[in-house]
Amino acid sequence: MPQRSNKYDYIIAGAGSSGLSLAWHLIHSDIKKKRILVVDKTLTPANDKTWCFWEKDVPPFQQLIHKKWIQSEIMVDDDYSKEKLDLYPYYSIRSGKYRSAILSELDDHPDVTLLESPIIELTGNELRAELKCEQGRYQAKFIFQSCFEPTLKRSAVYPLVQHFLGWEVTTAYDVFDPDSFVLMDFDSTYQPGIAFMYVLPWTSKTALLEYTIFSKYTEQMETYETKLELYLNNRYGMNPIEYKIVRKEHGNIPMNDAVPNPWFAPRVLNIGTQAGLTKPS
Repeated sequence: MPQRSNKYDYIIAGAGSSGLSLAWHLIHSDIKKKRILVVDKTLTPANDKTWCFWEKDVPPFQQLIHKKWIQSEIMVDDDYSKEKLDLYPYYSIRSGKYRSAILSELDDHPDVTLLESPIIELTGNELRAELKCEQGRYQAKFIFQSCFEPTLKRSAVYPLVQHFLGWEVTTAYDVFDPDSFVLMDFDSTYQPGIAFMYVLPWTSKTALLEYTIFSKYTEQMETYETKLELYLNNRYGMNPIEYKIVRKEHGNIPMNDAVPNPWFAPRVLNIGTQAGLTKPS
């Protein structure tokens, strides 16, 4: 990591999935010699998210893949489908492992500076963009930000939110099929929106189960917890004393049709969720 200055070619404000992905691609591109500052309130990796995707060929960040599945299951009431994924296996990456690997590579790069500091303000004009944080002010030709809501955004006609609670559980005996994941097991009893269970078995004794809802409004935490407990009992015949919750994931992701302004300010570009680029999967 080079010594910190106050002027850079690019500043990435926010070290989440979009910010770190952008930084990684920049240092592996034709403009890898540009001076880059990555800023976030914390740069300590946390294993708080699970990112999954389909890939036909060799998956990106292959060395970071946590799990691969070759079969998927979908349940709608009494209809059950289990299909082999011959062309597009399903992969998962843990956010903690991903962040650790990318941040380590960025920290070793001679033209990248990492700064841990809460971001206060982003501004820009025709000549430059500026980031203000608790450590000071930093200027760049462009800033890419995933921290703040866009300043201009068309109202949503369909204000959907994807919200969920996930339990990562362990059991003392074999319960899950580690080669097959449940993409959607729909819950027809949930009326305010569309709800389903999503199950990612890591092994025959460990899995991540998420109760996921697409609706206008989020629910109280006890709603998700009740659904997860019922599913573990109804689908797998397990009572709470037969499994241990080792980790939780909770998300509240905008899935509406509002189109944000791509520019937060002159020379400050929105990325990630703030650019409306979050995909349902």
